[in-house]
Amino acid sequence: MNLETPAAKKLFDALQNYGAYVVEDAYGDAHYFAVEKGVPKEFRDKYGYDFETRKGKFYDDFMKLFEALYIVDNNSKNSIGGGGIPRAELAPPIGN
Repeated sequence: MNLETPAAKKLFDALQNYGAYVVEDAYGDAHYFAVEKGVPKEFRDKYGYDFETRKGKFYDDFMKLFEALYIVDNNSKNSIGGGGIPRAELAPPIGN
């Protein structure tokens, strides 16, 4: 994908191994990743650029990632992530 930033390469690995869920509506021509409180500052401190940006190499990489995503519409408890052999172990169950 010719990603230039280390942060985008980490996102690529996470998306490739675990995927992502699309929720709500960004209202307009935009897309987002939800992150925990404090992550934008931690991200800026580590990489030297903002997670939420509209220009630069990370933004360009971010757009490449979104352009490469596919919608999986056959996800079920018997076909997690659309089936096939998972690239990584599933996360443990959350909650009760």
